[in-house]
Amino acid sequence: MLSKTIQYYNKRSLSVDVSAYTRVLDGFRACVGNTPLIRLPTLSKETGCNILVKAEYLNPGGSIKDRAALFLIQDALDKNLIKNGATIVEGTAGNTGIGLAHLCNALGFKCEKIDILRVLGAQVTTVPVVPFNDPNNYNHHARRYAEKHENALWTNQFDNQANRNGHYLMTGPEIWTQTNGKVNAVVMSTGTGGTLAGISMYLKEKNNKIRTVLADPPGSVLYNYIKSGKLERTDGSSITEGIGQGRITDNLKDAPIDESLFIKDQDTVNMVFKLLCDEGFFVGASSGLNVAAAVDLSKSMPKGSTIVTCLCDNGQKYFNRLFNKNELSKRGILIATFIPDVLLKKKSNIKHYDDILDGKNVYEFAEYSQWPPFLTDSTFDLNLWRKHCWVNQVSLPTRDPDLYYKRNYTAFSVCKDVIRIVDSIYNMKTTIAKVEYPETLAQKVRKIFNDDNTLYAKAL
Repeated sequence: MLSKTIQYYNKRSLSVDVSAYTRVLDGFRACVGNTPLIRLPTLSKETGCNILVKAEYLNPGGSIKDRAALFLIQDALDKNLIKNGATIVEGTAGNTGIGLAHLCNALGFKCEKIDILRVLGAQVTTVPVVPFNDPNNYNHHARRYAEKHENALWTNQFDNQANRNGHYLMTGPEIWTQTNGKVNAVVMSTGTGGTLAGISMYLKEKNNKIRTVLADPPGSVLYNYIKSGKLERTDGSSITEGIGQGRITDNLKDAPIDESLFIKDQDTVNMVFKLLCDEGFFVGASSGLNVAAAVDLSKSMPKGSTIVTCLCDNGQKYFNRLFNKNELSKRGILIATFIPDVLLKKKSNIKHYDDILDGKNVYEFAEYSQWPPFLTDSTFDLNLWRKHCWVNQVSLPTRDPDLYYKRNYTAFSVCKDVIRIVDSIYNMKTTIAKVEYPETLAQKVRKIFNDDNTLYAKAL
């Protein structure tokens, strides 16, 4: 292994493997795939299983869909379906279109999500969101467009099995090699069906005992189809994009999938923030759903099992939905915050835990802040003060039953012994009264609570 030692400002050092950077890659196509397989240490410790994720957001187009885009175009080239100057057409919710636009630019083709696709030179046509059996479904628009134009190809990502063949030839072998064949289960969400189908086909050939699991969001038929063979939708709609399905695509047909898991949007969003705070990964909703499913699956796996899933893309494209408090509230999803919002706007008179537990101050504090959960009016449960800096929805107990039952507060999970925080707090304009601890953000936040549990945080 070729390694390099990096010297940090605090004189600590870290040996880093740089062997991946010793080879020059030839163009965009050569950069697709061979993404790292990463063990999530916090979740692995909590579940007792090795939770491994393929970092698919490191593909050059930013998502796992670069793989499908590459093989869809390569298949068309191999079959002489397109020639120089051809127009590539696809109906897409975003990531496949982005991958296709990148590849078309690299290969000299034209390509038919909105902002980034237009920046990449793609022509974008927006259509209503309607079911597949509606003639106005975006897939049918794409097909008709390609049929009307000379030297145009509809790549048909949902039913073109070049999609799943790409994962059979590339992603599956990568997982097998990176785990040295020691993989017990793979679990993933699916939209086109290509990723999970291709990976499952390859891994089952290697070891038929590997569990292959489909993870499904609300409003999709796939969970029930795998369970019972019936195309019955689960209730609701989902904040996730590009996953879930109302039919069985050709990519998904005959795929060796053993079982399915239903993942609620609340669990997906919780995991997105947990991945950010505990593991350091800023990802989209499909990634959160995948990892939530891996954790759910671990409950039925022997300790020490290896479960593989993927981080499909990063979170940058989802600010308007996934990281939008108003949008989450509309969907009934409890909002995660890293620090009590209202506490930043009003100065607190609370100086000590005992003050919070005093009857008079409980009402006052509840009016403008959010506080970690208490078991009774006189004690708090340290077990509920999770060391994870993500949030749980709790009811703040008070001596007023109406206030107790009517008001739910988001808990800022913080402990004076173990605290994890992210740079987002800087954007929330937090300041700490004790400025003699300015070295790092973590040190600052840790000093919110002194050893005697005195509260040192104040608002600007």
